[in-house]
Amino acid sequence: MKDKKVLTYNEACKLLGKSRKTISRYIKKGLIKPERVKSQRGSLEYRFKKADLEGLKPGIDKDRQDKTRQVRGQNIRGFFKRLFKGS
Repeated sequence: MKDKKVLTYNEACKLLGKSRKTISRYIKKGLIKPERVKSQRGSLEYRFKKADLEGLKPGIDKDRQDKTRQVRGQNIRGFFKRLFKGS
C-alpha cells in the first residue's frame, strides 16, 4: 500500500477503526481538524493529515463509554431498589 500523508474520509475511518459517524463527532468536538477540499463534482470533502490521526490517543472516547456505563448502572440499581422496596 502506498504511504500517503493525506487521507480521505474513508481512509481515516479505516486507520482509526471508527465509523463515519464517530469521525464526524470527533470533527464537531474539535478533536480532528480536517482540511475541506472542493471535489471535482463540486461538493466539499474532508482531507485528513495522517500524522494528526496517528497523534490521537488510543481510547479517545473511553471517557464517554465509562460515563455511559456508570449512568446505566445507577439507573438499573435504582430501578431494582424501587422494585423490591415495596416487597
